[in-house]
Amino acid sequence: MTTKKENTIIFIISVLIIILMIFFVKSLSLINQNNYVSQEQNNNNQKTAETETKKKNVENENTNKQKTEYLNESQAIMNDFTKSLDYLSQLLINKSLPIYWNETELTMAALSSVYIEQSYDKIIKLTPPKELVEMHNLLLSALKKYKQAMPLFRQGVDNLDAQKINQSTTLMIEGASLMEEATVKGYKLIK
Repeated sequence: MTTKKENTIIFIISVLIIILMIFFVKSLSLINQNNYVSQEQNNNNQKTAETETKKKNVENENTNKQKTEYLNESQAIMNDFTKSLDYLSQLLINKSLPIYWNETELTMAALSSVYIEQSYDKIIKLTPPKELVEMHNLLLSALKKYKQAMPLFRQGVDNLDAQKINQSTTLMIEGASLMEEATVKGYKLIK
């Protein structure tokens, strides 16, 4: 038989075991709860990361769309600008003096010069994406030189005034230099 003293010790050991078990169960519960919270946080973090990724993808998509739209619109304007400038250049190379131009050539030269002049007004209406602003500003500076040159060119042709034609040529050369800068800058940015 067990003595009273032994029973007390067994009771105390049993209580300690129960306390340890309760502590153990609570610990497991806290661990599980922490794991659940951590898992919830991980899920939330993952959802936040996914949301941020989606946001960035949408932003990138919008930026790419804006960049593509800007490049397409500016390219269309610049294609027509180039055709008009090419027409004037070929006319000046093939028939250097306006006195040798026929009525059709005079009319086409005038129309081409007006289109070149209006290119500035068309490009300035475009809103470039952030990364193309510097190129856009260079392009505007170049086209502004051409815009200034065209009225002088038309006056020079109409009045056979070599000085006006030379002034317009100087402005076009300055514009061409800025255009080259814009092209190099754009190529680097788009690459």
